[in-house]
Amino acid sequence: MTRSKIAENTIFLTVSGAASVLFTLAQLSILTRFLSVDDVGLFVTLRGFSLLLGAVILLGLPQVLVRFFPTFEARNDARKAILVFVLSSAAVVVLGAGLYFSSGLWERLMPAGLRGLIASRELIAWLALSSVTLALKMLLYGGFSGLREMRLQMLLEIVYLAALTAYMIAERDRLTVEMLFAAMFVLNLGVFAAGIPLLVKRARGGAFTAGAVSEGIVVPGLFSYWAGSFCLSIVALAFTDVDRFVMSSVLPMASISLFHVASRVDVLLKRFLGLPILAAQPEITRVYEEGRWDDIAGRIGLFTKGLVAGALLCTALFAVIGRDVIVLLTDTTYAASYRILLILLPTVPLAAISAPLMATMRSLHFIKWAVICDFLWMAGYFGTFVPLVSAMGVEGMAVSQVLASIVQMAAAIVLAKRGGFFGGIDPRLGRLLAALAVVVACGMFATSRVHLYASIVFVAAAPFAARFIIARLGVFEPGEKEQIIDLVKVKAGRRIAAWMLSAAAR
Repeated sequence: MTRSKIAENTIFLTVSGAASVLFTLAQLSILTRFLSVDDVGLFVTLRGFSLLLGAVILLGLPQVLVRFFPTFEARNDARKAILVFVLSSAAVVVLGAGLYFSSGLWERLMPAGLRGLIASRELIAWLALSSVTLALKMLLYGGFSGLREMRLQMLLEIVYLAALTAYMIAERDRLTVEMLFAAMFVLNLGVFAAGIPLLVKRARGGAFTAGAVSEGIVVPGLFSYWAGSFCLSIVALAFTDVDRFVMSSVLPMASISLFHVASRVDVLLKRFLGLPILAAQPEITRVYEEGRWDDIAGRIGLFTKGLVAGALLCTALFAVIGRDVIVLLTDTTYAASYRILLILLPTVPLAAISAPLMATMRSLHFIKWAVICDFLWMAGYFGTFVPLVSAMGVEGMAVSQVLASIVQMAAAIVLAKRGGFFGGIDPRLGRLLAALAVVVACGMFATSRVHLYASIVFVAAAPFAARFIIARLGVFEPGEKEQIIDLVKVKAGRRIAAWMLSAAAR
């Protein structure tokens, strides 16, 4: 039986996530202060298109590495893992070259209004090149995730974000959209080049030391799983900034900029709450390969419950302080983004329910179910935003995301129950939701009168208020508290978890 790394990997991802939040917010502040509103809209729209191009040439291969590296580990086959990574990288490079030399063809996919804002062919070239190196970096991170080595991924991503932020600060007075994509190309390529020897060394140096594989384990075929992973990667584009590209056909760049600011705050919150899921996914595969299905089925419910409780608490806080956060990060030009943020925030607890269930599907042999859930989200989002935008303006985009999240959550619950690894949502979370609704109403009233000072008070009081509410409502049973604390291996972390749950440290 191999040692679990879920606790330490969650710590590494938390550090990386915290750094990502800080650097991303710094970048957002620079963009909104030193670029025009139209240029900000152009950048986020082209970045969304870049994600689309990257996903096409990436072929869903990172998810294949996340799923099969633990299988290779269980079979002590490091050579096959390295071979799969090398072949995957070669495929991305070849397709990337095709992407670069065919830019004249895919450029026509852009809306006419967007093409009119592109001042030079050099921007298209840097867009293509940065898409290729982004795909290579994501492939590398998929390998690290499969090896359960989040530490290396954390270090490389922090270096990337720090370098990009430093470049933006140094060149802020003459920053252009073209310069941004050129910088991302160089830095993503540097991360990939630096990460290759680290991944190979880790694979050869002891990651693959597991024992015998348990009987009755269902291992999907590599190519059949890859086909499902590719479909999932295309569908999952709906969760990225690619929607900014679609928006450019129905909204002006100024409106896209407003939506982007609100969406960025919402996404950062989801990303931070989703760090334990990233750490858990390869662990689920590992536990299943060792024949411990009961451990999976018994803990997914508690894992989901803890994430939902955290999501509700964070959502309540950002509903109160969101206006001041946006104004501090940008300026009063983007204050209208707060309305959009309020509409988007319910997607955070909805995602906290569906995300761990879908991570379990991807980690086992239910990837088709994960594709279905993501497809329903994509269909709901892109199928409703045009009429909703026509009726409500840019706020209609946010409403579309909420509706799509509800549909996805319902599908994930139904399929997870069918798979036997989820028993349902704990009704005590409903009490937490009701209590937080009252807190949010009072907090929004206070911040509308006193603004920044009230927000500072709410941020300072948030940990103590969360602890009081969790204890008062009895959200977690004593046994559940013990299981949560046992998952935290770092002594200081155990003390924090015990304090938050009003439990005795162990």
